[in-house]
Amino acid sequence: MFLKIWKNLEKLRPALLFTLLVTVLDALLSAFSISLILPLTNAALGGVGDETWITQFVPPEFQTETSFLLYFLGGVLFLKLFVSILRVALSIHFTENIRLNWQLLLSHKFIMLPYIVIAKEKKGRLVNDLIYEADNAASFIFNYLNYLAQLLIVGAILTLLITVNGKWLTISLLIFISVWLLMGRPYFHLARTLGKRGIRLNQDLNSALFESLNAIKDIKISQSESFQINKIDLLCSENNSNRKSKKIAHAVPALGRELILAIAVFVLALILPSDLGQVKSVMPQVALFIAAAARLTANASTIIALRFKITSQFPSFKLILKRLNEESLLEEDLEKGKVADHLEARISIENLYFRYNAEEPVLEGLSMQIEKGQTVCIRGASGSGKTTLIDILTRLYEPTSGVIKNGDTPISEYSLASWRRMIGYVPQDPVMHYGTLKDNITLGNKNITEKRLR
Repeated sequence: MFLKIWKNLEKLRPALLFTLLVTVLDALLSAFSISLILPLTNAALGGVGDETWITQFVPPEFQTETSFLLYFLGGVLFLKLFVSILRVALSIHFTENIRLNWQLLLSHKFIMLPYIVIAKEKKGRLVNDLIYEADNAASFIFNYLNYLAQLLIVGAILTLLITVNGKWLTISLLIFISVWLLMGRPYFHLARTLGKRGIRLNQDLNSALFESLNAIKDIKISQSESFQINKIDLLCSENNSNRKSKKIAHAVPALGRELILAIAVFVLALILPSDLGQVKSVMPQVALFIAAAARLTANASTIIALRFKITSQFPSFKLILKRLNEESLLEEDLEKGKVADHLEARISIENLYFRYNAEEPVLEGLSMQIEKGQTVCIRGASGSGKTTLIDILTRLYEPTSGVIKNGDTPISEYSLASWRRMIGYVPQDPVMHYGTLKDNITLGNKNITEKRLR
């Protein structure tokens, strides 16, 4: 997963690398703060002769100074808190910038696509991908960075424990690996299944809602309200069931934390020596392992929960990358071609053919002329091609064959921007765009003055 993130975030690699360096520092400080339990416990017991390298590293004059060691531990914990806050802040800043960048790129990409490509998309699914899936994909990166942080902390603490008592650690790891092999893989397979199913259900639900709102007039006239409501109810119920399953599965690791800690303490009790003097000499190590076990169980619980999240969110990340890298989604070049600055004496339509697919011809051999200043009414039965003809005139579609000319110049030779600037268009179903009334009139044209608006 990390390699896929690294490969696809080329421009953001410096920020990602800095975040990872802060994460490594956070992990090292976590292990160091726990390691101070050894000299602290040794000092609290009056110097029981702990021979681990950590205690021996402390100058002899401070090995029995409990208050000094407590102050030092407090300073390390404050430093670790600062680094942890910095790590989380960097992760949030990094992933939120990614989310914004994706949503801007995808929105721009789809608005600038040729109309014929956009028309093939299910609008509800497209809106779902642009908003929900982009947000989910950014959350995947945030959770993955947090997941890496937890793994590094666990790795640093385990490295510490190996240097203190490798035998105890080996026994504990064997128990943990056995439990992991028994339960881990089925758990994460469930996460992938629920994640993929969640994407499909969200896309279907958004499509159904969007299309129902668009076709509300037809729904009411055809009296198909019950059919639409039942369809949406079914999708909502399936989506609700999937979300509940994800939340229940996500809560499982936290419920098992106390059990893991109890097992760890039980294992320590089994492997402790029976001689009281020996027990006293290893008490600093026992204290370290109990503290480390408490920390590791919390980390392990977080790791499992985060692994579940990123496994279920990874399909969203792959979907966004697919959307961004679709080679078929090439933007329109609005400025390519001649500049059309005026209409000639007539618009000529010559032997025009158009079909949406091979089986359904819409226009066949249409020819006509529209003189400048002439008002023309185009009549015909539903599906006869009236709207299609207007779409070809505005160059939303290109004809299958034939030509439309402005005077003697085929309109296909003009740039899209200049040709469309000369067209006044009133749609059958007007749309109020997001923004003010002024925004809806000017549509971003800064050349329209306040005087002209009035």
